[in-house]
Amino acid sequence: MSTLTRRDHTCFIFDSPAEQIAAVASYVQEGLAQHEQVLCIQHPHTLLHLRLKLMEMGVDVAEQLRTQSLIFADVQKTYLPDGAFNNDRMLKALEEIIRGASLLGFSGLRVTGDMSWATTKAQGTDQLLDYEIQAEKILSSNAAQGMCQYHRSSFDSSTLQKSACVHSTALFRSGNARNHWQLRMRKGPFFADVHLAKGTAGNAYNYIVQREGACEVLGIGQVASSRMARAQAEFLLAQYSSRDSRFKLSSPLSGTGLEN
Repeated sequence: MSTLTRRDHTCFIFDSPAEQIAAVASYVQEGLAQHEQVLCIQHPHTLLHLRLKLMEMGVDVAEQLRTQSLIFADVQKTYLPDGAFNNDRMLKALEEIIRGASLLGFSGLRVTGDMSWATTKAQGTDQLLDYEIQAEKILSSNAAQGMCQYHRSSFDSSTLQKSACVHSTALFRSGNARNHWQLRMRKGPFFADVHLAKGTAGNAYNYIVQREGACEVLGIGQVASSRMARAQAEFLLAQYSSRDSRFKLSSPLSGTGLEN
């Protein structure tokens, strides 16, 4: 979680409630340590377990709630207040709470929400991907970051794939290894993966950069920390994305309708 940064919009795919609680608690703790206002939108039973986990981690939950550094909100009341999802309403609410965090003197806003509401038959749930695309734009242009929680078994593989693609970052467990988590970053048609190097004791991380739909490896390396691996991967992503943009602008086919 410490690898995630401001303006990230992360698709977090988890397989069990225990993984969800552990990840969200770490995400919350990281935000509080950075003097961010943290909003958690969860089911009531998840909030109960999250509170206990945070207390185990040494967080004074009651005090954080009192000062509004931490806000607990109910999934149903937040996303489906009248039994339906309204894209515009949620996006306006997101913009308002970002402004509110700034006015209250916080360094930024950190929000995380359980996306299981989108698996119901409530009206408007078909707007999920549109909502994620617009939320991405809002978060990327403000002092804010978000982590959307997707229970793998609750969504079909197509929805998970599409949702991960409209987030700037995705965090998911790779393969069957219990602690083999992978962070994926996207920039245009390029993506990079960062993960703990196998056979290490947590002191080496691999990164690999590729183009969507291509098998060619554009960049690969191993460094001492996840943050360093992310920094290296982002540097390469920026280079390739910039190079790709320049090529498109200078292409003799540009504007003819024959680019593809």
